[in-house]
Amino acid sequence: MFVRWKTTKRANGNVMHTAQLVEAVRVEGKPRQKVRAHLGSYTEVAPLEERYRAFYDTWTDEDKAERRVEYEKDAEMARTMFWQVWDDRTEAQVPGEMRDTIYNALSARVPRPVDDIDTYHGSLMRRRLGKRYRHA
Repeated sequence: MFVRWKTTKRANGNVMHTAQLVEAVRVEGKPRQKVRAHLGSYTEVAPLEERYRAFYDTWTDEDKAERRVEYEKDAEMARTMFWQVWDDRTEAQVPGEMRDTIYNALSARVPRPVDDIDTYHGSLMRRRLGKRYRHA
């Protein structure tokens, strides 16, 4: 089994990455890949210049700096939500002997975020994820 990543570019410039646990099997003597589990997905937010291309040149340096902070928080939240889903699905979908290998493959692509998330994003995640959210 291995982790396959599917990447989709959205019209707004964001890129969605989806991780799947895939098993290589032979069906009637031909190789096939069978999806065993969907491990999670996250959206890589487009750079500010692309995301707001119509307005970016009109912003002051202070506006750009303020929006850059928001952008970094959005990226951190996307990674946090990806790992929260991973934590919730691990027990049910991933075989025990494969967890470390799969975890290493995922963390090479999506770095695990730092533990301290500010209050706004913590409350936003609790609303989005409901009871599944556990603050570490």
